[in-house]
Amino acid sequence: MELNDLGFYKKPRVLSGVKFLSHITETRKCGNRMSVYFPHKGTIDVIDWRYEPLMECDSNPVTFLTQWSKNDVYVQCIDDWEFIQYRPNTQWTAIKLEKEEEYDMGPLFAERYKAKDYFKLLLNAIYGKNYFCVMVEGGKGHPFEATGVQIEDGNAIVIVAPNDEHIERVVYTDIDSLEFEFTPGLDGKPGYYRAIRKEPLMKPEKTLDAIDFQDFYIKETFDRLKEVVVLYQEKFHTVLGMQQNLAKPGNYQLYLMRRLGGTVQKVNISSKQQFEYYKNADAWAIEPTEVLYTKVDDIKEQLRSDDAAWIYVSGVKKKLKRVSEISIGLLHFTFVNGEQIEHFYSTRGVRLRVREGKIATEYLLDHVKRMHV
Repeated sequence: MELNDLGFYKKPRVLSGVKFLSHITETRKCGNRMSVYFPHKGTIDVIDWRYEPLMECDSNPVTFLTQWSKNDVYVQCIDDWEFIQYRPNTQWTAIKLEKEEEYDMGPLFAERYKAKDYFKLLLNAIYGKNYFCVMVEGGKGHPFEATGVQIEDGNAIVIVAPNDEHIERVVYTDIDSLEFEFTPGLDGKPGYYRAIRKEPLMKPEKTLDAIDFQDFYIKETFDRLKEVVVLYQEKFHTVLGMQQNLAKPGNYQLYLMRRLGGTVQKVNISSKQQFEYYKNADAWAIEPTEVLYTKVDDIKEQLRSDDAAWIYVSGVKKKLKRVSEISIGLLHFTFVNGEQIEHFYSTRGVRLRVREGKIATEYLLDHVKRMHV
């Protein structure tokens, strides 16, 4: 695999859980060490592994064995894990991939604040000499200690402590459209609050296609050793890896890490995805481009695509089995819901919204009625 000037892989080496077990066996047979970093355990030297008897709540459990069993690591399902190596002959990093259903259960409200609530917390922290950190809007994302706050006419002025940048204050405009998200620090460093706007006030600084964003991510991460942040589903994520999706030419797979809780998600990138960089958040935003279809022929054609496996029917996710035109202008939809087969038919107001260019293309079908068969 190709390396850069600093000795890092230009594209990180990624192995699925089961393949990594075979890699452990081969590495140990050659007499080499196998160091693996687990977020909840730290770095361990793996000497072997074994499958464990199935527990009621587990699926495909595995234990990574260490000398004298002092630091053994047990995982409930090896299929939920992937392992990444950034440089040759160095430790591997274990990543647990969060399932989409679990990941989208809702935000952690303790880490997100509306601007006015955040500034109240900030004032209380300042009076208590327990300083928060803020991030400069329109700047390059440097954190600063806040020593004072003034709110006037929908704007906020945050006085900051002396620093290397010689900035005396940070001005936030139109704070009703502003929220703050807590970003934990790395390696024991204090965290900070990053500003995020529901509706950005400015146009993106730059826009990249997926293939160009991959080149940018590789250069920033492995050549300049800088963090690349993506704003996805109104949450900040650090990009851990990006690779081509061999099953879908032109598409990509993106590894996104949430620092809070150390969760990682692998998501698919459409070939039409646009990455937009905003200075006020120092992040690359991913926004869907939605196309509305109301004609029966267009809806039928879209739903016969290979990507249209899962459909949101009036907001409920269902697996599509078949779509057909049973008479002129009347569509029949068949969905699989567990062990049940559900039938729907179109109405005059039927519409299909296809969110292209978002991480994972979504199909949203509305104004259909269920058939009781």
